[in-house]
Amino acid sequence: MSGGDIIFRDDRRRQLLFLVLFLFFFSRNVRKVLISLEEKEDESLSKSSNDAKVVPMVIKKLERLNHGPMKTLDPFLFLVYHKDFYPPGDEEMGLKGDARGSGSDFVPDIPYRFYHGHRIPGFPRHPHRGFETITATLDGIIDHTDSIGDAGRYGKGDLQWMTAGSGIQHAEMFPLVNADEENPLRFFQIWLNLPSWKKMSEPEFVMHWKDDVKKIRKKGKEYEIVVWVGQFGDVKVNSNLSATPKNSWASDEANDVGVFYVEMYAEKSREEVRVPKARIESEANRYLYFVEGEEMMINGREKIQKRTGCELDASQSFTVKCTKLSQSQESIRDSDRSRSSSSSGKNKCAFLILQGRPIGEPIRSSGPMVMNTNEELRKAFQDFDRTQFGGWPWKSNDVVFPRAKERFMSVGGKEIFAPKSKR
Repeated sequence: MSGGDIIFRDDRRRQLLFLVLFLFFFSRNVRKVLISLEEKEDESLSKSSNDAKVVPMVIKKLERLNHGPMKTLDPFLFLVYHKDFYPPGDEEMGLKGDARGSGSDFVPDIPYRFYHGHRIPGFPRHPHRGFETITATLDGIIDHTDSIGDAGRYGKGDLQWMTAGSGIQHAEMFPLVNADEENPLRFFQIWLNLPSWKKMSEPEFVMHWKDDVKKIRKKGKEYEIVVWVGQFGDVKVNSNLSATPKNSWASDEANDVGVFYVEMYAEKSREEVRVPKARIESEANRYLYFVEGEEMMINGREKIQKRTGCELDASQSFTVKCTKLSQSQESIRDSDRSRSSSSSGKNKCAFLILQGRPIGEPIRSSGPMVMNTNEELRKAFQDFDRTQFGGWPWKSNDVVFPRAKERFMSVGGKEIFAPKSKR
């Protein structure tokens, strides 16, 4: 082997050694870079995760709302938003013609419904057992009669709370008291369950006249919050009221039952409504019903479209802003002529919140009866067939009071009229 070959081989060895050393150090540096990038990515993810903890998603589920009965969460059983634009009433406070409702006529594209009424819309005599009805009015008049002889006329912002308990029959009729102008009607009917040990309690009802219902108003009338049941932040139903029937699930403040209604009138305003978290936080179920308006924003990032329901995390507060108001048939007509002030005609965004600790018991229901077992349900219908839950002391199944009669309640034969409004 020549000297030149030896020198060439040494050069190749040095080149190979240099290449190995270069690849070794290069790979170490690359590894360091990759580790550094991974650490930064982990740090970024950790920061994003921490940010998510600071501003978590309050909405657990979004769903389309029915035009008839809507989904509810325990402890609630049933919710309907009634909104009708009835014409002027005839001499009997009814609708002209001869029509009868089917009870399922929740068609959104017609101006009004008969429900089960005949000429006078409403719900003639029918039974209930095992729960409570909360009737929260906004516009219009409702005439109430029941099988224990109590009665009332209420509406225009009043709230009636009736415990059906062991069994009652009642009628809810919507007399068209205005003969020379339209009769808008708007209210929520809510069913609140009773726990098993209260289902056979004595029937009763309480009335909250509209001036006693707690309201939170923004100066400048950009929004109004109505506290029908429970506590909204520091605001709770008036303590001077017999606020809830004594056997109600809501009568125990530990159950944090709330029924809150919010109307917002300023489109794309900077103004937001802040909804506080439930007092018992995640122990409560909470659901929001977006019933009026085209679009609103939750926490500045979740866009909610009209007729949407939102299951919410009750452990979090949140903000709501109206981004697109509705314009109802009524408000369009109002722009052409002056009418009496009715909140049904205002452009608005509006939502209802139902919240409360779940009762957590099995439910067996059929129509107007809600019990815990099939046997109890069968017995409820047997008892009604046998006793009629006290019978019916009224002249007809769809009683309405004289047109000129003011709002009143009659309990145990004692008649009390609504106080003259201060507002």
